[in-house]
Amino acid sequence: MIAREHFDAATERFIDQPGVVAGRLMSSQGLKVKGKIFAILVDDRLVVKLPRPRVVELVEAGTARPFETAPGRVMKEWATFGTDDVAAWTDLVDESYAYVTSLIR
Repeated sequence: MIAREHFDAATERFIDQPGVVAGRLMSSQGLKVKGKIFAILVDDRLVVKLPRPRVVELVEAGTARPFETAPGRVMKEWATFGTDDVAAWTDLVDESYAYVTSLIR
């Protein structure tokens, strides 16, 4: 499967959730809930929003890379994951959705 198919499989159950919209976000395919992005596919990598300490933990473990919107511009609450561990993508999207919805008032 290509990265887009893995992304679709990891995110498909959110399409029918209240407030969730799928489509082009930041020039990539992604999902947002009530206007807040929680998962996108950028350059065949899953990008999710997570609490900063969790991003640090995943990066230090070598599981993720920090997400940069431009060279040297690191987004502190965003992590990227390659296709070498697509089995984890579903759990990461779940974790991101839970985090982002917890921020919405």
